[in-house]
Amino acid sequence: MVMWDMVSADEWMKITASKDSTQLLKKQNISLYNKVFATHQITKEDFYNSYNYYQNHPNDMKILMDSLMSYGTKKRDTVVNHIPQATIKKTK
Repeated sequence: MVMWDMVSADEWMKITASKDSTQLLKKQNISLYNKVFATHQITKEDFYNSYNYYQNHPNDMKILMDSLMSYGTKKRDTVVNHIPQATIKKTK
């Protein structure tokens, strides 16, 4: 999912932001975006044309965001389900 990969790239950049200079972060961010575009065989223009469409069609954007949330929840649950139960702290 292109949008998932773009959001993931942004989140990774936020995590590393405190460690690097602004100029270096900008270069890394562009590099990550380009990798996402290449992985999905799209251009920057393809992505932003699609993104602009969703910005101008809020109902479709909601469907896309709901889909991303569902996808993220499934990915998280898959990771959590592979953690040995002995390492998970139980809360009261």
